[in-house]
Amino acid sequence: MVTADLELGERYWSMAEPTTQQTLSVIIPVYWNESSIPFLGEKLVEFERSLQALDLALEVICIDDGSGDDSLKQLLELRKTRPGLKVIALSRNFGAVAASKAGLPFVTGDCFVIVAADLQDPLEQVFEMAKHWRAGHRLVISRRESRDDPLLTKAFSWLYYVMLRLLVVKDYPAGGFDLMLMDRLLLPYLAGSGKHTNPTIYAFWLGFQPVILSYHRVARAHGKSRWTFGKKLNFMIDSISGSFCTPGSRLAATRKCLSMPKSSRASSSEPKMLAAVRCSNCRPRSCMATMTSIPGDQTTPATVYSTSP
Repeated sequence: MVTADLELGERYWSMAEPTTQQTLSVIIPVYWNESSIPFLGEKLVEFERSLQALDLALEVICIDDGSGDDSLKQLLELRKTRPGLKVIALSRNFGAVAASKAGLPFVTGDCFVIVAADLQDPLEQVFEMAKHWRAGHRLVISRRESRDDPLLTKAFSWLYYVMLRLLVVKDYPAGGFDLMLMDRLLLPYLAGSGKHTNPTIYAFWLGFQPVILSYHRVARAHGKSRWTFGKKLNFMIDSISGSFCTPGSRLAATRKCLSMPKSSRASSSEPKMLAAVRCSNCRPRSCMATMTSIPGDQTTPATVYSTSP
């Protein structure tokens, strides 16, 4: 669920025509990325063409996380060449996790992935992940086997994942991962997770057997990273403290699952804690420049723009 403290946001999109073709939704949090957005647009065109080989359509959802540069302006320029692009402008900077979750209610695809706007995680890797989803796997992750990052960044990342494996999930991939392609089945659970719940940790914890791929994380080519040491430290604290699962929370989750109709519960091939519910409330609502709420969170007003008549 998008947190209630996201008090005001603006959204821009046009409605897509109904289609029977399956769709991959790509959520892209944007923060001070004005220099990389033109290159992102070019990569999206190439990526969309490559998806034709898998008979997949592409949905793109960009969330401007209170950028202080011209990121939003660049996104709206990009939307002129991609009329189906959905753009959500948050009222201020809430952080990468909150920005990513703000995009979840607008996912209409059959599978979805969160990708950084700086292009350090290549879309070519997402294509490889989509192949495995097409083969029937509901969770596909890409583990970083190497990365072109500064030494201090590598050291901090190593420490974070060591603590994560010791305190939270012992079988979590040693090098960690940011790229994670998920079936729509997981969408209601990620959208409804807590404010400080790390989506990658939570999705891994849910119990689906993941397909694990490897890739090389390239150096950032455009702009300067705003991922400061202080933000990394806060992220590490929030991720670890927000990921502990107490007996009480397990009991509450079990009661929630058991309270659902039998037809909505998970099948024997799925994790027992999950109910295979297709969340119809995750479909975006649209109107012509009216105040509304983020779907699934009635306390969050937003201005919605649509080019649809």
